[in-house]
Amino acid sequence: PQVGACGQRGVPCGRSHAVAMDRDADLTDILIQGEVQKKKCCVFWRCRWCVLTAKEIRFFKDEASFLAHPDRPRERYEVSTIFAHPDRQFRSEIQLADRRTGALFVHMRTGDGCQAEDIVASALWMSAFADAECSAACPGYRPTAP
Repeated sequence: PQVGACGQRGVPCGRSHAVAMDRDADLTDILIQGEVQKKKCCVFWRCRWCVLTAKEIRFFKDEASFLAHPDRPRERYEVSTIFAHPDRQFRSEIQLADRRTGALFVHMRTGDGCQAEDIVASALWMSAFADAECSAACPGYRPTAP
């Protein structure tokens, strides 16, 4: 993953936690970005380019898709409506849940979990999620680079 300095909203798949997209988001507010694997159909893992800003998380098909059209991700979720937590059994996996209902809706991982760097990368993502939550809760909060 690439760690940056420290938004936007979106509509992914019609879930209640998604909101209308702000097309004027500033991409300089990226907290972290990089390739992750996202679980599909509870069985398969697909590589996706993930971008986390202070206001939202976006999933793109790949880095080229992000660079070509950063305002058109495959999925996007507002940070203030989700809760990120590490999987209890697989330390390289992160689960995203709806903050109101607790329903899990995204499983992502930084690798297959067999290598130490997968766990370290997952910890970097969790730290970035914590910074995003602080940014959403405290206007004016600016995370520091690790």
